[in-house]
Amino acid sequence: MFVERRASAWRSIDVEVDAWRREDTIWDRDVLFALLETAGSNAAPFSSAKTLVRRIVPSSRLHSAETVGVSAQGSLRRGSTDSPDVELLAWAVGCLWGQDTVASALIQGIPIARYRGQDGSTNVHAILPISRASAPLEVVAVSLEALDAEDAIGWVSRLTLVRHLWSTAHPESAADDLDFADDVGDDDVAVLTPRQQVILKAMSLGRTNGQIARSIGFSESTVRVESMAIYRYFGVHSRLEAVAAARLTGELLAPEDIPHG
Repeated sequence: MFVERRASAWRSIDVEVDAWRREDTIWDRDVLFALLETAGSNAAPFSSAKTLVRRIVPSSRLHSAETVGVSAQGSLRRGSTDSPDVELLAWAVGCLWGQDTVASALIQGIPIARYRGQDGSTNVHAILPISRASAPLEVVAVSLEALDAEDAIGWVSRLTLVRHLWSTAHPESAADDLDFADDVGDDDVAVLTPRQQVILKAMSLGRTNGQIARSIGFSESTVRVESMAIYRYFGVHSRLEAVAAARLTGELLAPEDIPHG
């Protein structure tokens, strides 16, 4: 059982929308078939999403899964659970209500994840969008145990398949949101904003999200959201690819234009 250590602090995990496609993510064929069957069932979205999570994460690793939805008016609804995970729910609700940049990331399908602990016992929290609309925004929050940070990234990457499977099995839900998705996408990737240019240059210098956040005076969540926008702009999936593309197009700032924090 994972025992929380007072000195242990949460650290963020950067995972792409379709991280389940990563070449190093190995899927068992029977598991994929079971996932497709579950996604295509007539179960309610909340119930089906939690079942998908349980299909992906073995019971020996899964601590809890909570489903939460927020309406356009800001009202909250939660799927029923026998023993609610209060810590997980508090974090999920805080992400949905507390920070505009985090809520914006979730609307765009970007998962939010964090971990803490040491090798051999690492607690992981992840929030995964299951709806494609801005309202109601529906997510499934997951708490699981990983072996280490790399293992944590692997599990969160697998869990990004939940949203993809749901939208594939229920295309009518995704179709209702095409106009919204187009509005978001067109505005976000037309040009790099000054802040995105600064973040891109900091990436080229090998700075971590934490270092970039401190240098520009924003949160790590904001840096993650802006990083995803940069990836979309260049049509890439990683920092290295974004920096390489920026060098080819001449879109990297000069070193003296980068804040030092």
